[in-house]
Amino acid sequence: MTFPGIELPPVAPLLMQSLRAVGYTIQAALADLIDNGIAADARTVTIGFDPAGAGHVATVDDGRGMDEATLVAAMRFGSRDPREARSGTDLGRFGLGLKTASLSQCRRFTVASLQAGILSVARWDLDECERRGTWWLERPPAAELPREVLETLTAKGRGTAVVWERLDRLPMAGGDAARAFDRAMDEAVDQLALTFHRFLAGDIVGPFDIVLNGRPLPRLDPFLAGHARGQTLHAETFEIEGHTVAVSPFVLPFPSRLKPGEIDRAGGRETLKTSHGFYVYRGGRLVVPGGWFRIVPADELVRLARVRVDVPVALDHIWKVDIRKATAEPPSALRPHLRRIVATSPRAAGASTPTRERRDTTGTGYPSGSAMTAATALPPGW
Repeated sequence: MTFPGIELPPVAPLLMQSLRAVGYTIQAALADLIDNGIAADARTVTIGFDPAGAGHVATVDDGRGMDEATLVAAMRFGSRDPREARSGTDLGRFGLGLKTASLSQCRRFTVASLQAGILSVARWDLDECERRGTWWLERPPAAELPREVLETLTAKGRGTAVVWERLDRLPMAGGDAARAFDRAMDEAVDQLALTFHRFLAGDIVGPFDIVLNGRPLPRLDPFLAGHARGQTLHAETFEIEGHTVAVSPFVLPFPSRLKPGEIDRAGGRETLKTSHGFYVYRGGRLVVPGGWFRIVPADELVRLARVRVDVPVALDHIWKVDIRKATAEPPSALRPHLRRIVATSPRAAGASTPTRERRDTTGTGYPSGSAMTAATALPPGW
C-alpha cells in the first residue's frame, strides 16, 4: 500500500523566530547588508542610526537598485540557489542574508529600492506575520520611510535602503537607547573596517567607501604590506576544482618598531597580540580574521605571521562557508600546502631579524632551532 505525500510548508512566524537565532552580531548583520550593496555595484554604503523615539538603523547603498519584481523576489526566504554560479563580487550565497541578518536585530525591517526613477518598497513585520499566521509581505507607502532615507535615495538617484525598526535585540544601557546605539555602532566601526579593508583600500572594485553616522570608516591593513621592517613573502597559487586559491604570507614588524598610527592601521595593539594566523578572504571580503585551523600545534604558533588566503566565491561549498559568512574551513586538499607555507615562513623571518631583536625574545618558550623560531614571537610581556 502506498501513501500519497502532502505539501507541508513551515509555519511562517515560527520559522522566522527560529531564524533569528542563527547567531548574528550587529556587526555581522550590517556586513551582510554591505555585501548586498557590493553585489549591486555600489560605491558608497551609508549606515545611520536614530535613537529618537523607538529608534531605527538605516543602511543605504548607491548600487543599481531593484525594480518591484526583483525586490519582491529578494524578500523571499531562500530566494537564490546556493549552487548557482556567481560573479567574483557577488557575496551572497543562500538567499537568506538580507532576511536573517535583519530579523536577527529587529522585529520589522523595510527595504526600499530606487531604479529608473521608480521607488519600490516592501516590509517584513514579524508581529503582523504572527497575527496573520502566514508569510505576509507588506507593501507600505514610501511616506512611511524615515525622511533621511528618502532624501538619501533621492540624492543618489538609485540604490537600496534597508531600515531596521523595533530593535529588540540591542542591549540597552540602563534603558538608555541613545547610549546603547552609540556603543553598538562604535564596536561595529573597527569590525566593519577590518572585514572590508581591501574594498576600502580600492583593491577589489575600485573606489569604495562605508560611512557610519557621517564618518568614513578608517583604512586598515592587518598585514602592514610594504612596511620597511615587515616582510611580504613568496605567494603561491593552487588550483582546486578549476578555481585558483592564492596564499600570501606576511611577517609583521616587531610592535616595538611600530609607531602608534601604524599599530592602529594594523588593527590595534590587542589585535597584533592575538590575531595571528590565516586571514581567509571570500571575493576580497574577510571571513576568518586569524587562527590556525589546527594546522599548526598551539605551542608552535608564529605570533607575527599572518597568511592571506584568497578564495573565490565559487568554492564556498568546499570551504563550508556558513550563512553568516563568519566561518570557513580549508579543504583537506589544501591543508598540507598551508602547513608547509606556515612552516617555512618563520625561517625566512628569522633569517632577516636583527640579532638584537632575537635576544629580546628569549623566554618565549619556542624550541631552539625549530621552524617556529623565537624571532617571530612577541617579546615577553608585550
